[in-house]
Amino acid sequence: MATLAVAPFSTLMAETTATGALRSAPSELLAPVSRRTVRDLIDYAHAGMMTHAEPNILGSEARILALDSAMVELQTSPGRTLTIHLLPLKADTAFCVIETIAGDFTDSHLTVYSSDWTPQPKLWSEPQASAWGTVNGNEAPIIMAEYTFDPSTGILTLVNTSELRDQMIPALRYRWTAKGFKPVKK
Repeated sequence: MATLAVAPFSTLMAETTATGALRSAPSELLAPVSRRTVRDLIDYAHAGMMTHAEPNILGSEARILALDSAMVELQTSPGRTLTIHLLPLKADTAFCVIETIAGDFTDSHLTVYSSDWTPQPKLWSEPQASAWGTVNGNEAPIIMAEYTFDPSTGILTLVNTSELRDQMIPALRYRWTAKGFKPVKK
């Protein structure tokens, strides 16, 4: 009689950590950082060497900026950061990935994935330009915003970094629920 090998519960739980999410992230999301570099950076971070940097495939520095069981922040290059937050769902864990491009007008993009890295568009959609108000009576032409997520409150804050931001709503806030991010009522 064949026996079925079953992973212990603690091993399964270990995969639902920020480290496990980063290790399993799709290569195209991590680029220009190779999987091997990601593994090395995780090892250095776990050894307490958070300032350690490794070269990415383009020759610039990559490093882990923050790491705990429910969040990891990976600087893939000097101008790009990926932050992965683990968020609870009824029967799974969602991976909330915030990609931020730093520059004169910092801009972020958020995607929510299932634990097998399948995009979950029903859990988040970017706000329409009209959510930011109008500029001289017209819909804002270009919206750029920096996203931050506070796990202690479950609040996602989008801060307007657009060139015309003083003429628009300065920030939008959303709360994480089991059904995704929902706007916070004023």
